[in-house]
Amino acid sequence: MLLVILAAAAGFFGQGLLSGTSVGQDQQLKIEYERFLHYLSPTSLMFRIRATDSEQRDLRIRINSDFVQAMTLEKVVPEPTRVEAGDKWLSYNFAVNIPGEVIIKFDLTPQQIGLVSAKVSVGSAQPLSFWQFVYP
Repeated sequence: MLLVILAAAAGFFGQGLLSGTSVGQDQQLKIEYERFLHYLSPTSLMFRIRATDSEQRDLRIRINSDFVQAMTLEKVVPEPTRVEAGDKWLSYNFAVNIPGEVIIKFDLTPQQIGLVSAKVSVGSAQPLSFWQFVYP
C-alpha cells in the first residue's frame, strides 16, 4: 500500500513530481508536457520556441498524425493562422511578429489508453520525440 501511495505522489498515475517533463531544452524548441495521463482527462503541451530576426513571419509546428489521432485537440492558444493535413503530419502555422520566445499551448484530451508517441518539429529543424502513457 505504501508503494502505491509513493508512486502516486511521484506522478506515476498522473500529475506529480516525476510526471511533468520537457524535451529540447537547449534547442530552438522546448516542449513541456505530462508523461503520465488519464484517459479522457484534459492535459496540455506547452511549446516554447526561440524565434530570431532572420526567421520567417510564419512559424510552422508539425505534429505526427498518429499522436493527433490519439488525442482530441480542445484549444490552441494563440490560434493558428492555418492548419494543413498531410499523410503523416498535421501542420499548425502561426504569425510571429517579434523575435524572442514564442509560447504556444495545445490543450488536449487523450482518446486512447496506453503508450502514445509524438514527433514534433518547428520549421525545417529535426523533429523532437517524446512519449506519454495514458492510464484507464
